[in-house]
Amino acid sequence: MFGPPTYTKKTKYPEYINEEHKKTAKYHHAAYAYLLIGIVYLAVFYVTMPSHDFAGILEDIFAENIPGIDNIVSKSDTISYDSLVTSIGVFAGTLFLGLTYFIYNGYRTLVIILAIFYLIRFLIASAALLSEDTFDSVEYVLPLIGMTFYMLARASWNLRP
Repeated sequence: MFGPPTYTKKTKYPEYINEEHKKTAKYHHAAYAYLLIGIVYLAVFYVTMPSHDFAGILEDIFAENIPGIDNIVSKSDTISYDSLVTSIGVFAGTLFLGLTYFIYNGYRTLVIILAIFYLIRFLIASAALLSEDTFDSVEYVLPLIGMTFYMLARASWNLRP
């Protein structure tokens, strides 16, 4: 009490609050990365995906197997490739936004499920590179899938850096 003053390192928060803040920040980083990588992912697929004949695919799959489906298959000729891709893009973008909200708020179970899902996607896409008839976009989106897995795993299992 009467001795020389002692100086201690002052922190803004106690250590347990600082650790909790670090965990929350990792979820925030994962959410931002998930959204940004998802937007880039959609853009890459939109640019590199080849056109498909959806009416021909429906006819090959359903017309031979299900009798009386000719009306549905004939109406599928009105489906354009651009409108279908736009609809899928809007759905995927909405899904990315919705999941980003839950990742940002730290829903650990959801983040773990997404991390496992992206790990499986990464392994399947890596195996697809060995195939000769794979889409060109796989080699572009493989690093994006890997980065998404890392950010989700970093937040859910509190990995360092």
